[in-house]
Amino acid sequence: MIKYIILFPTIIIISLYLYVRFKFRFWFKQPVFHIHNLYYWLFPVGQIKNKLNDKLATDYSDLVYTENISDISTEKKTLLTSLIKFHYLNNKKSIYDPPKNAILDYLNYNNKPAFISLYYDYHFKANTNNVISAMTSRPITCTIDNHSINVGYVDFLCVHKKHRKKGIAQKIIYTHAVQASQNMENPIFLFKREGKLNFIVPLIAYNSYTFSTKKLSIPNLNIENKFVSIIINGSNLELFFHYFKKIKQNMPCVVYPCFENIKNQIEKNLIFIVLLLENNNPVSCYIFKNPYTSYNNKKSIEFISSYYTKGYKDIFIKSFQNAVVLVKQKLPFHYLIIENISTNNIIIKNILKNNITLWKCSMAYYFYNYARRPLLSKDVFFLLN
Repeated sequence: MIKYIILFPTIIIISLYLYVRFKFRFWFKQPVFHIHNLYYWLFPVGQIKNKLNDKLATDYSDLVYTENISDISTEKKTLLTSLIKFHYLNNKKSIYDPPKNAILDYLNYNNKPAFISLYYDYHFKANTNNVISAMTSRPITCTIDNHSINVGYVDFLCVHKKHRKKGIAQKIIYTHAVQASQNMENPIFLFKREGKLNFIVPLIAYNSYTFSTKKLSIPNLNIENKFVSIIINGSNLELFFHYFKKIKQNMPCVVYPCFENIKNQIEKNLIFIVLLLENNNPVSCYIFKNPYTSYNNKKSIEFISSYYTKGYKDIFIKSFQNAVVLVKQKLPFHYLIIENISTNNIIIKNILKNNITLWKCSMAYYFYNYARRPLLSKDVFFLLN
């Protein structure tokens, strides 16, 4: 009997190992937490490799050029934004239409270097405009397990529609990791994936829910006068930063860029932060993101994180609609997409009492070159655009 108890899980692990090795050849070779890695499940090691410097690997490409955002030319910035605008997300139902500056603003005002990688068609020299893939990474801080680590957040991974399914994405991912990490304190990256989960163990996995704002953008006037909702701007930003210290103290995992970057995103209407005050003291916050994405020609907003002080759950729920109203005054939108992260689960549960979900999508965040057991999505606060 003991023989079979040992044999069965062994067969499962070996089967998973073989499946991942042959089905996901690229990711099998990468320094990530594979689902079959029993050792990492028992003893999560944190950072997996001290350096990412294997330029002889088959996935490394000399056609990929990685540069610091501060050094990149205006021409290359234009190539990046043009490729992303026309090939990043657009399909029959959804359209991603950011202004040029919106893409670059995420990469500016950081306390450490942000990087852009461009992949050129091999028929042309690197000084031509034939870019067929791009990706970026920018510095963020991840506070987890009672310490902070500097991480590169990967974004805007994009391959020209005519060049997909040719292994280009794998090459730019690996080459960017190698080249960018040469100028990073910790060669660790974080990336987000939408849709079906793969055989990498995620930091968190969750669903996002989309609702119409027809009912949700009606102000809730049944609130005591001592509570006031305000939208954060340059003049009252210190109120949020003060409250953010409390969030970091109480949430198991908090992921965020530097404060100068947060300030810039607020000023450029990339993110919207609403604080609920009780007699001028913050008791909850709501974080919204401008995704520059329309569905069926109707604009959307994303509700990405929230937090409330213990004892203020009821007023946190009641004031959510007022937060939506405040944001809608600055950015009209029809669809509200709520990521089931942090205390957003409480808002989702309340909304579902009187609203239907228009659609739901699986989402996950993964580490690259870092192994840690997954967290519950309610235990993570993301201030990421």
